[in-house]
Amino acid sequence: MKQNIAKLLVRLASKIYPTYEIKPDYEAKEIAIAVAITKKNIKQYRSSCKDKTSYRKGVADMVRIQKGNNHSHIFEALEKNCLIEDKVYQKDGEKVVESRLKVYVRKSEE
Repeated sequence: MKQNIAKLLVRLASKIYPTYEIKPDYEAKEIAIAVAITKKNIKQYRSSCKDKTSYRKGVADMVRIQKGNNHSHIFEALEKNCLIEDKVYQKDGEKVVESRLKVYVRKSEE
């Protein structure tokens, strides 16, 4: 309903003010990475461990390791492209280190 009203207002504005330009809308999106853990990977991990490791423990360890790898890959890509903004400031007698990431993408027209 809101979108229909907004589109109607835009059409009215374009009739009243013909040189009116519609600027594209942006919305926040996610950045993601996904890696599959195969049975072969789990078997190799279990054989590389000194102690006997159960299959369930091997899967849990591989998931934990892969989460760390995914986080490091995402942050490396962000730092490489200068998308993270870091600030260091003093607040209430404490030093604050702040990192911000802003990602906006153009909304698709429907």
